Amino acid sequence: MGNYTLGIREHTIFPETSDEDLKDVFGMAVTVVTSSKDKVQTIAFLEHLGFPFKRVAGAEELKEKDEVKKEEKKEKKEEKEKAEKKAEK
Repeated sequence: MGNYTLGIREHTIFPETSDEDLKDVFGMAVTVVTSSKDKVQTIAFLEHLGFPFKRVAGAEELKEKDEVKKEEKKEKKEEKEKAEKKAEK
């Protein structure tokens, strides 16, 4: 559930490369793959490592949203069960 790709447009951002010796400027993509089963855990891990995110939402906000969704699903399930019991009577 956790792939993170960071695109770098020019390799010249690295101080180890000498600009005088280079003929072409090239970019690269670095992909980090995690084995996490949960989106919240993945984002928390990557935030802890210092990876930048375009979105403002962090792991805590996603965790809260997931909890709200779970609660809504639970309420819908209970309503459905009540409706079924009422229909049986």
